[in-house]
Amino acid sequence: MEKLGVAFLGLDHWYTATSLAPAAAKGERTRLVAVAHDDTAKARQLLQGLDAEVWTTDYRAALDRPDVDIVVALYSTDRNVAICREAAALGKHILSVKPLALDLAGADAIIQAVRQAGVHFISFESLRRISPEARQLKQWLDEGRIGRPLRFTQTLHGGLPIPWPGSQETSSWWTDPARVPGGAWIDHAIYAVDLLRWPGVVKEAERDTAPLAAAAMGLLAETLAAFTTSRAAEGERIAQMLGMRASQVHTIVDEVAARLPDVQSRIRAKMKERLAVLGAEANPDRLEQEIALLVQKMDVAEELDRIKSHVEELGMTLAADEAVGRKLDFLMQEFNREANTLSSKSQDVETTRKAVELKVLIEQMREQIQNVE
Repeated sequence: MEKLGVAFLGLDHWYTATSLAPAAAKGERTRLVAVAHDDTAKARQLLQGLDAEVWTTDYRAALDRPDVDIVVALYSTDRNVAICREAAALGKHILSVKPLALDLAGADAIIQAVRQAGVHFISFESLRRISPEARQLKQWLDEGRIGRPLRFTQTLHGGLPIPWPGSQETSSWWTDPARVPGGAWIDHAIYAVDLLRWPGVVKEAERDTAPLAAAAMGLLAETLAAFTTSRAAEGERIAQMLGMRASQVHTIVDEVAARLPDVQSRIRAKMKERLAVLGAEANPDRLEQEIALLVQKMDVAEELDRIKSHVEELGMTLAADEAVGRKLDFLMQEFNREANTLSSKSQDVETTRKAVELKVLIEQMREQIQNVE
């Protein structure tokens, strides 16, 4: 059977490498192909006696080798996301340092890359599951020899990690918040969290959710009924307001229409008065023609008729049993167009004032219609 080639990328987690590298080199199904670290001399010293084919400071020189099937990523956490994504893209299976990323976005990026590539990925916190103690406890749980766990407590005593075997330094990348997420608390608590995530370790008691679901559906039905009633009441109030404003519009139109003969008479009288002041003698037929043309130009009877028609259409629309918001909005545009024309044609102060009142009423209706579907 051909052995799987293993490459170690980084020895920042040197304590893990000291146990895994010999296992890879001497395994029945694996062989040690490459070791990449920023200092190859220190790497050879740490893993002395192991015969890797490549010792390099460039992890890509190891990663790009076609005879590497598995990479063990042991650089500091801040470098891990990029390395794992590259490894996955090259089709390498991955054993990863833990925590695997500085934040959730980085972890999600690794998961996405691994899934897209279809490679295996294991983070080192899960290695505790294969320890004899953990497997024995899991077996007892599965057999029912231990009752349902209600609480899990882990106590761990240890000093600050050292950057390299034999070093007296206490300051290293392990204590640099820019390179590790959460420090020792996450670095060690993650083992306990992973054990609890092991299927079958934590079992939630079955709950009868039927009464809760029934109560929730009952409340939903009550809420929808109250909402429907409220909407109907609001719609009725809006319809009453629109009907009242429409009635006022109709009244104004009637008042303006009633004044038309008087307005026309005053136009006629004003023109004759100007001719008298000028001392000019006008041909009676020609004068009547000019007066007729002027009155026709200023005539608003057509606009008044259209406004009345819109009032009737508004009443029919409000009585319809369907969504009418868009149609009402269009009607308000038509109302406004006729009111503007009435105002521009007006040669009478009172008619102009009535046109302004119409615009106010139309705007009030338009604002309310924004609440109508």
